[in-house]
Amino acid sequence: MPGKRFALEPGGPRMLELTWEQDWHNLRILFQGQAVGSVPDRATLAAGQAFPLPDGSRLFLQLSEGRWGNTLHLLRDGKPLPGSADDPAWKFMRACIAMWVAAGICLLVGGFTLSLGLGLLLPLESGGLVLLTGMAYGALGIWAWQHSREAFWGALLIGIGGVMREVARLALAGAMPSVALLLVHGILLVWVVRGLRAMKEMTLEV
Repeated sequence: MPGKRFALEPGGPRMLELTWEQDWHNLRILFQGQAVGSVPDRATLAAGQAFPLPDGSRLFLQLSEGRWGNTLHLLRDGKPLPGSADDPAWKFMRACIAMWVAAGICLLVGGFTLSLGLGLLLPLESGGLVLLTGMAYGALGIWAWQHSREAFWGALLIGIGGVMREVARLALAGAMPSVALLLVHGILLVWVVRGLRAMKEMTLEV
């Protein structure tokens, strides 16, 4: 049975636990091991449900469906629970991780191309550039972890440049773009924008 624990405050003990069955059926809400509420099915959860917690606060749950899958929104007295999908700190952390994943893929693809001298994944002349792109993403990810907006903007510009470069190869040279790199740059752009928004939300909360 899937489940997850949450703290009520950043850095606090994970006193709240949610468990559910397949397809979001029979979701149960536990507070320090004691049941405080339940939601019978996906449709009821999608409509949004609120439950009082023993500490006097109020928990709101709602399931939404999007292009990238289901998102469970968890709000306590109107504010996202730490570690939940709407928590700015959680979105910020995932944006940084996305940079490091993109860095690893670029380093792997670029290094593979240069070391073997084979243009299986991308043209040989692009191997060095992709390798440098991976190094840049990795460095910017470390910088972004220090709450640097400039790092996110740098990654955004590199990502846009990467997408444009692959599209230009198709439009100008008639060559097939690297699907892997298009996906890497495209998905990273989504997470970088989310990271910038998360930083703004975190600033407003201070």
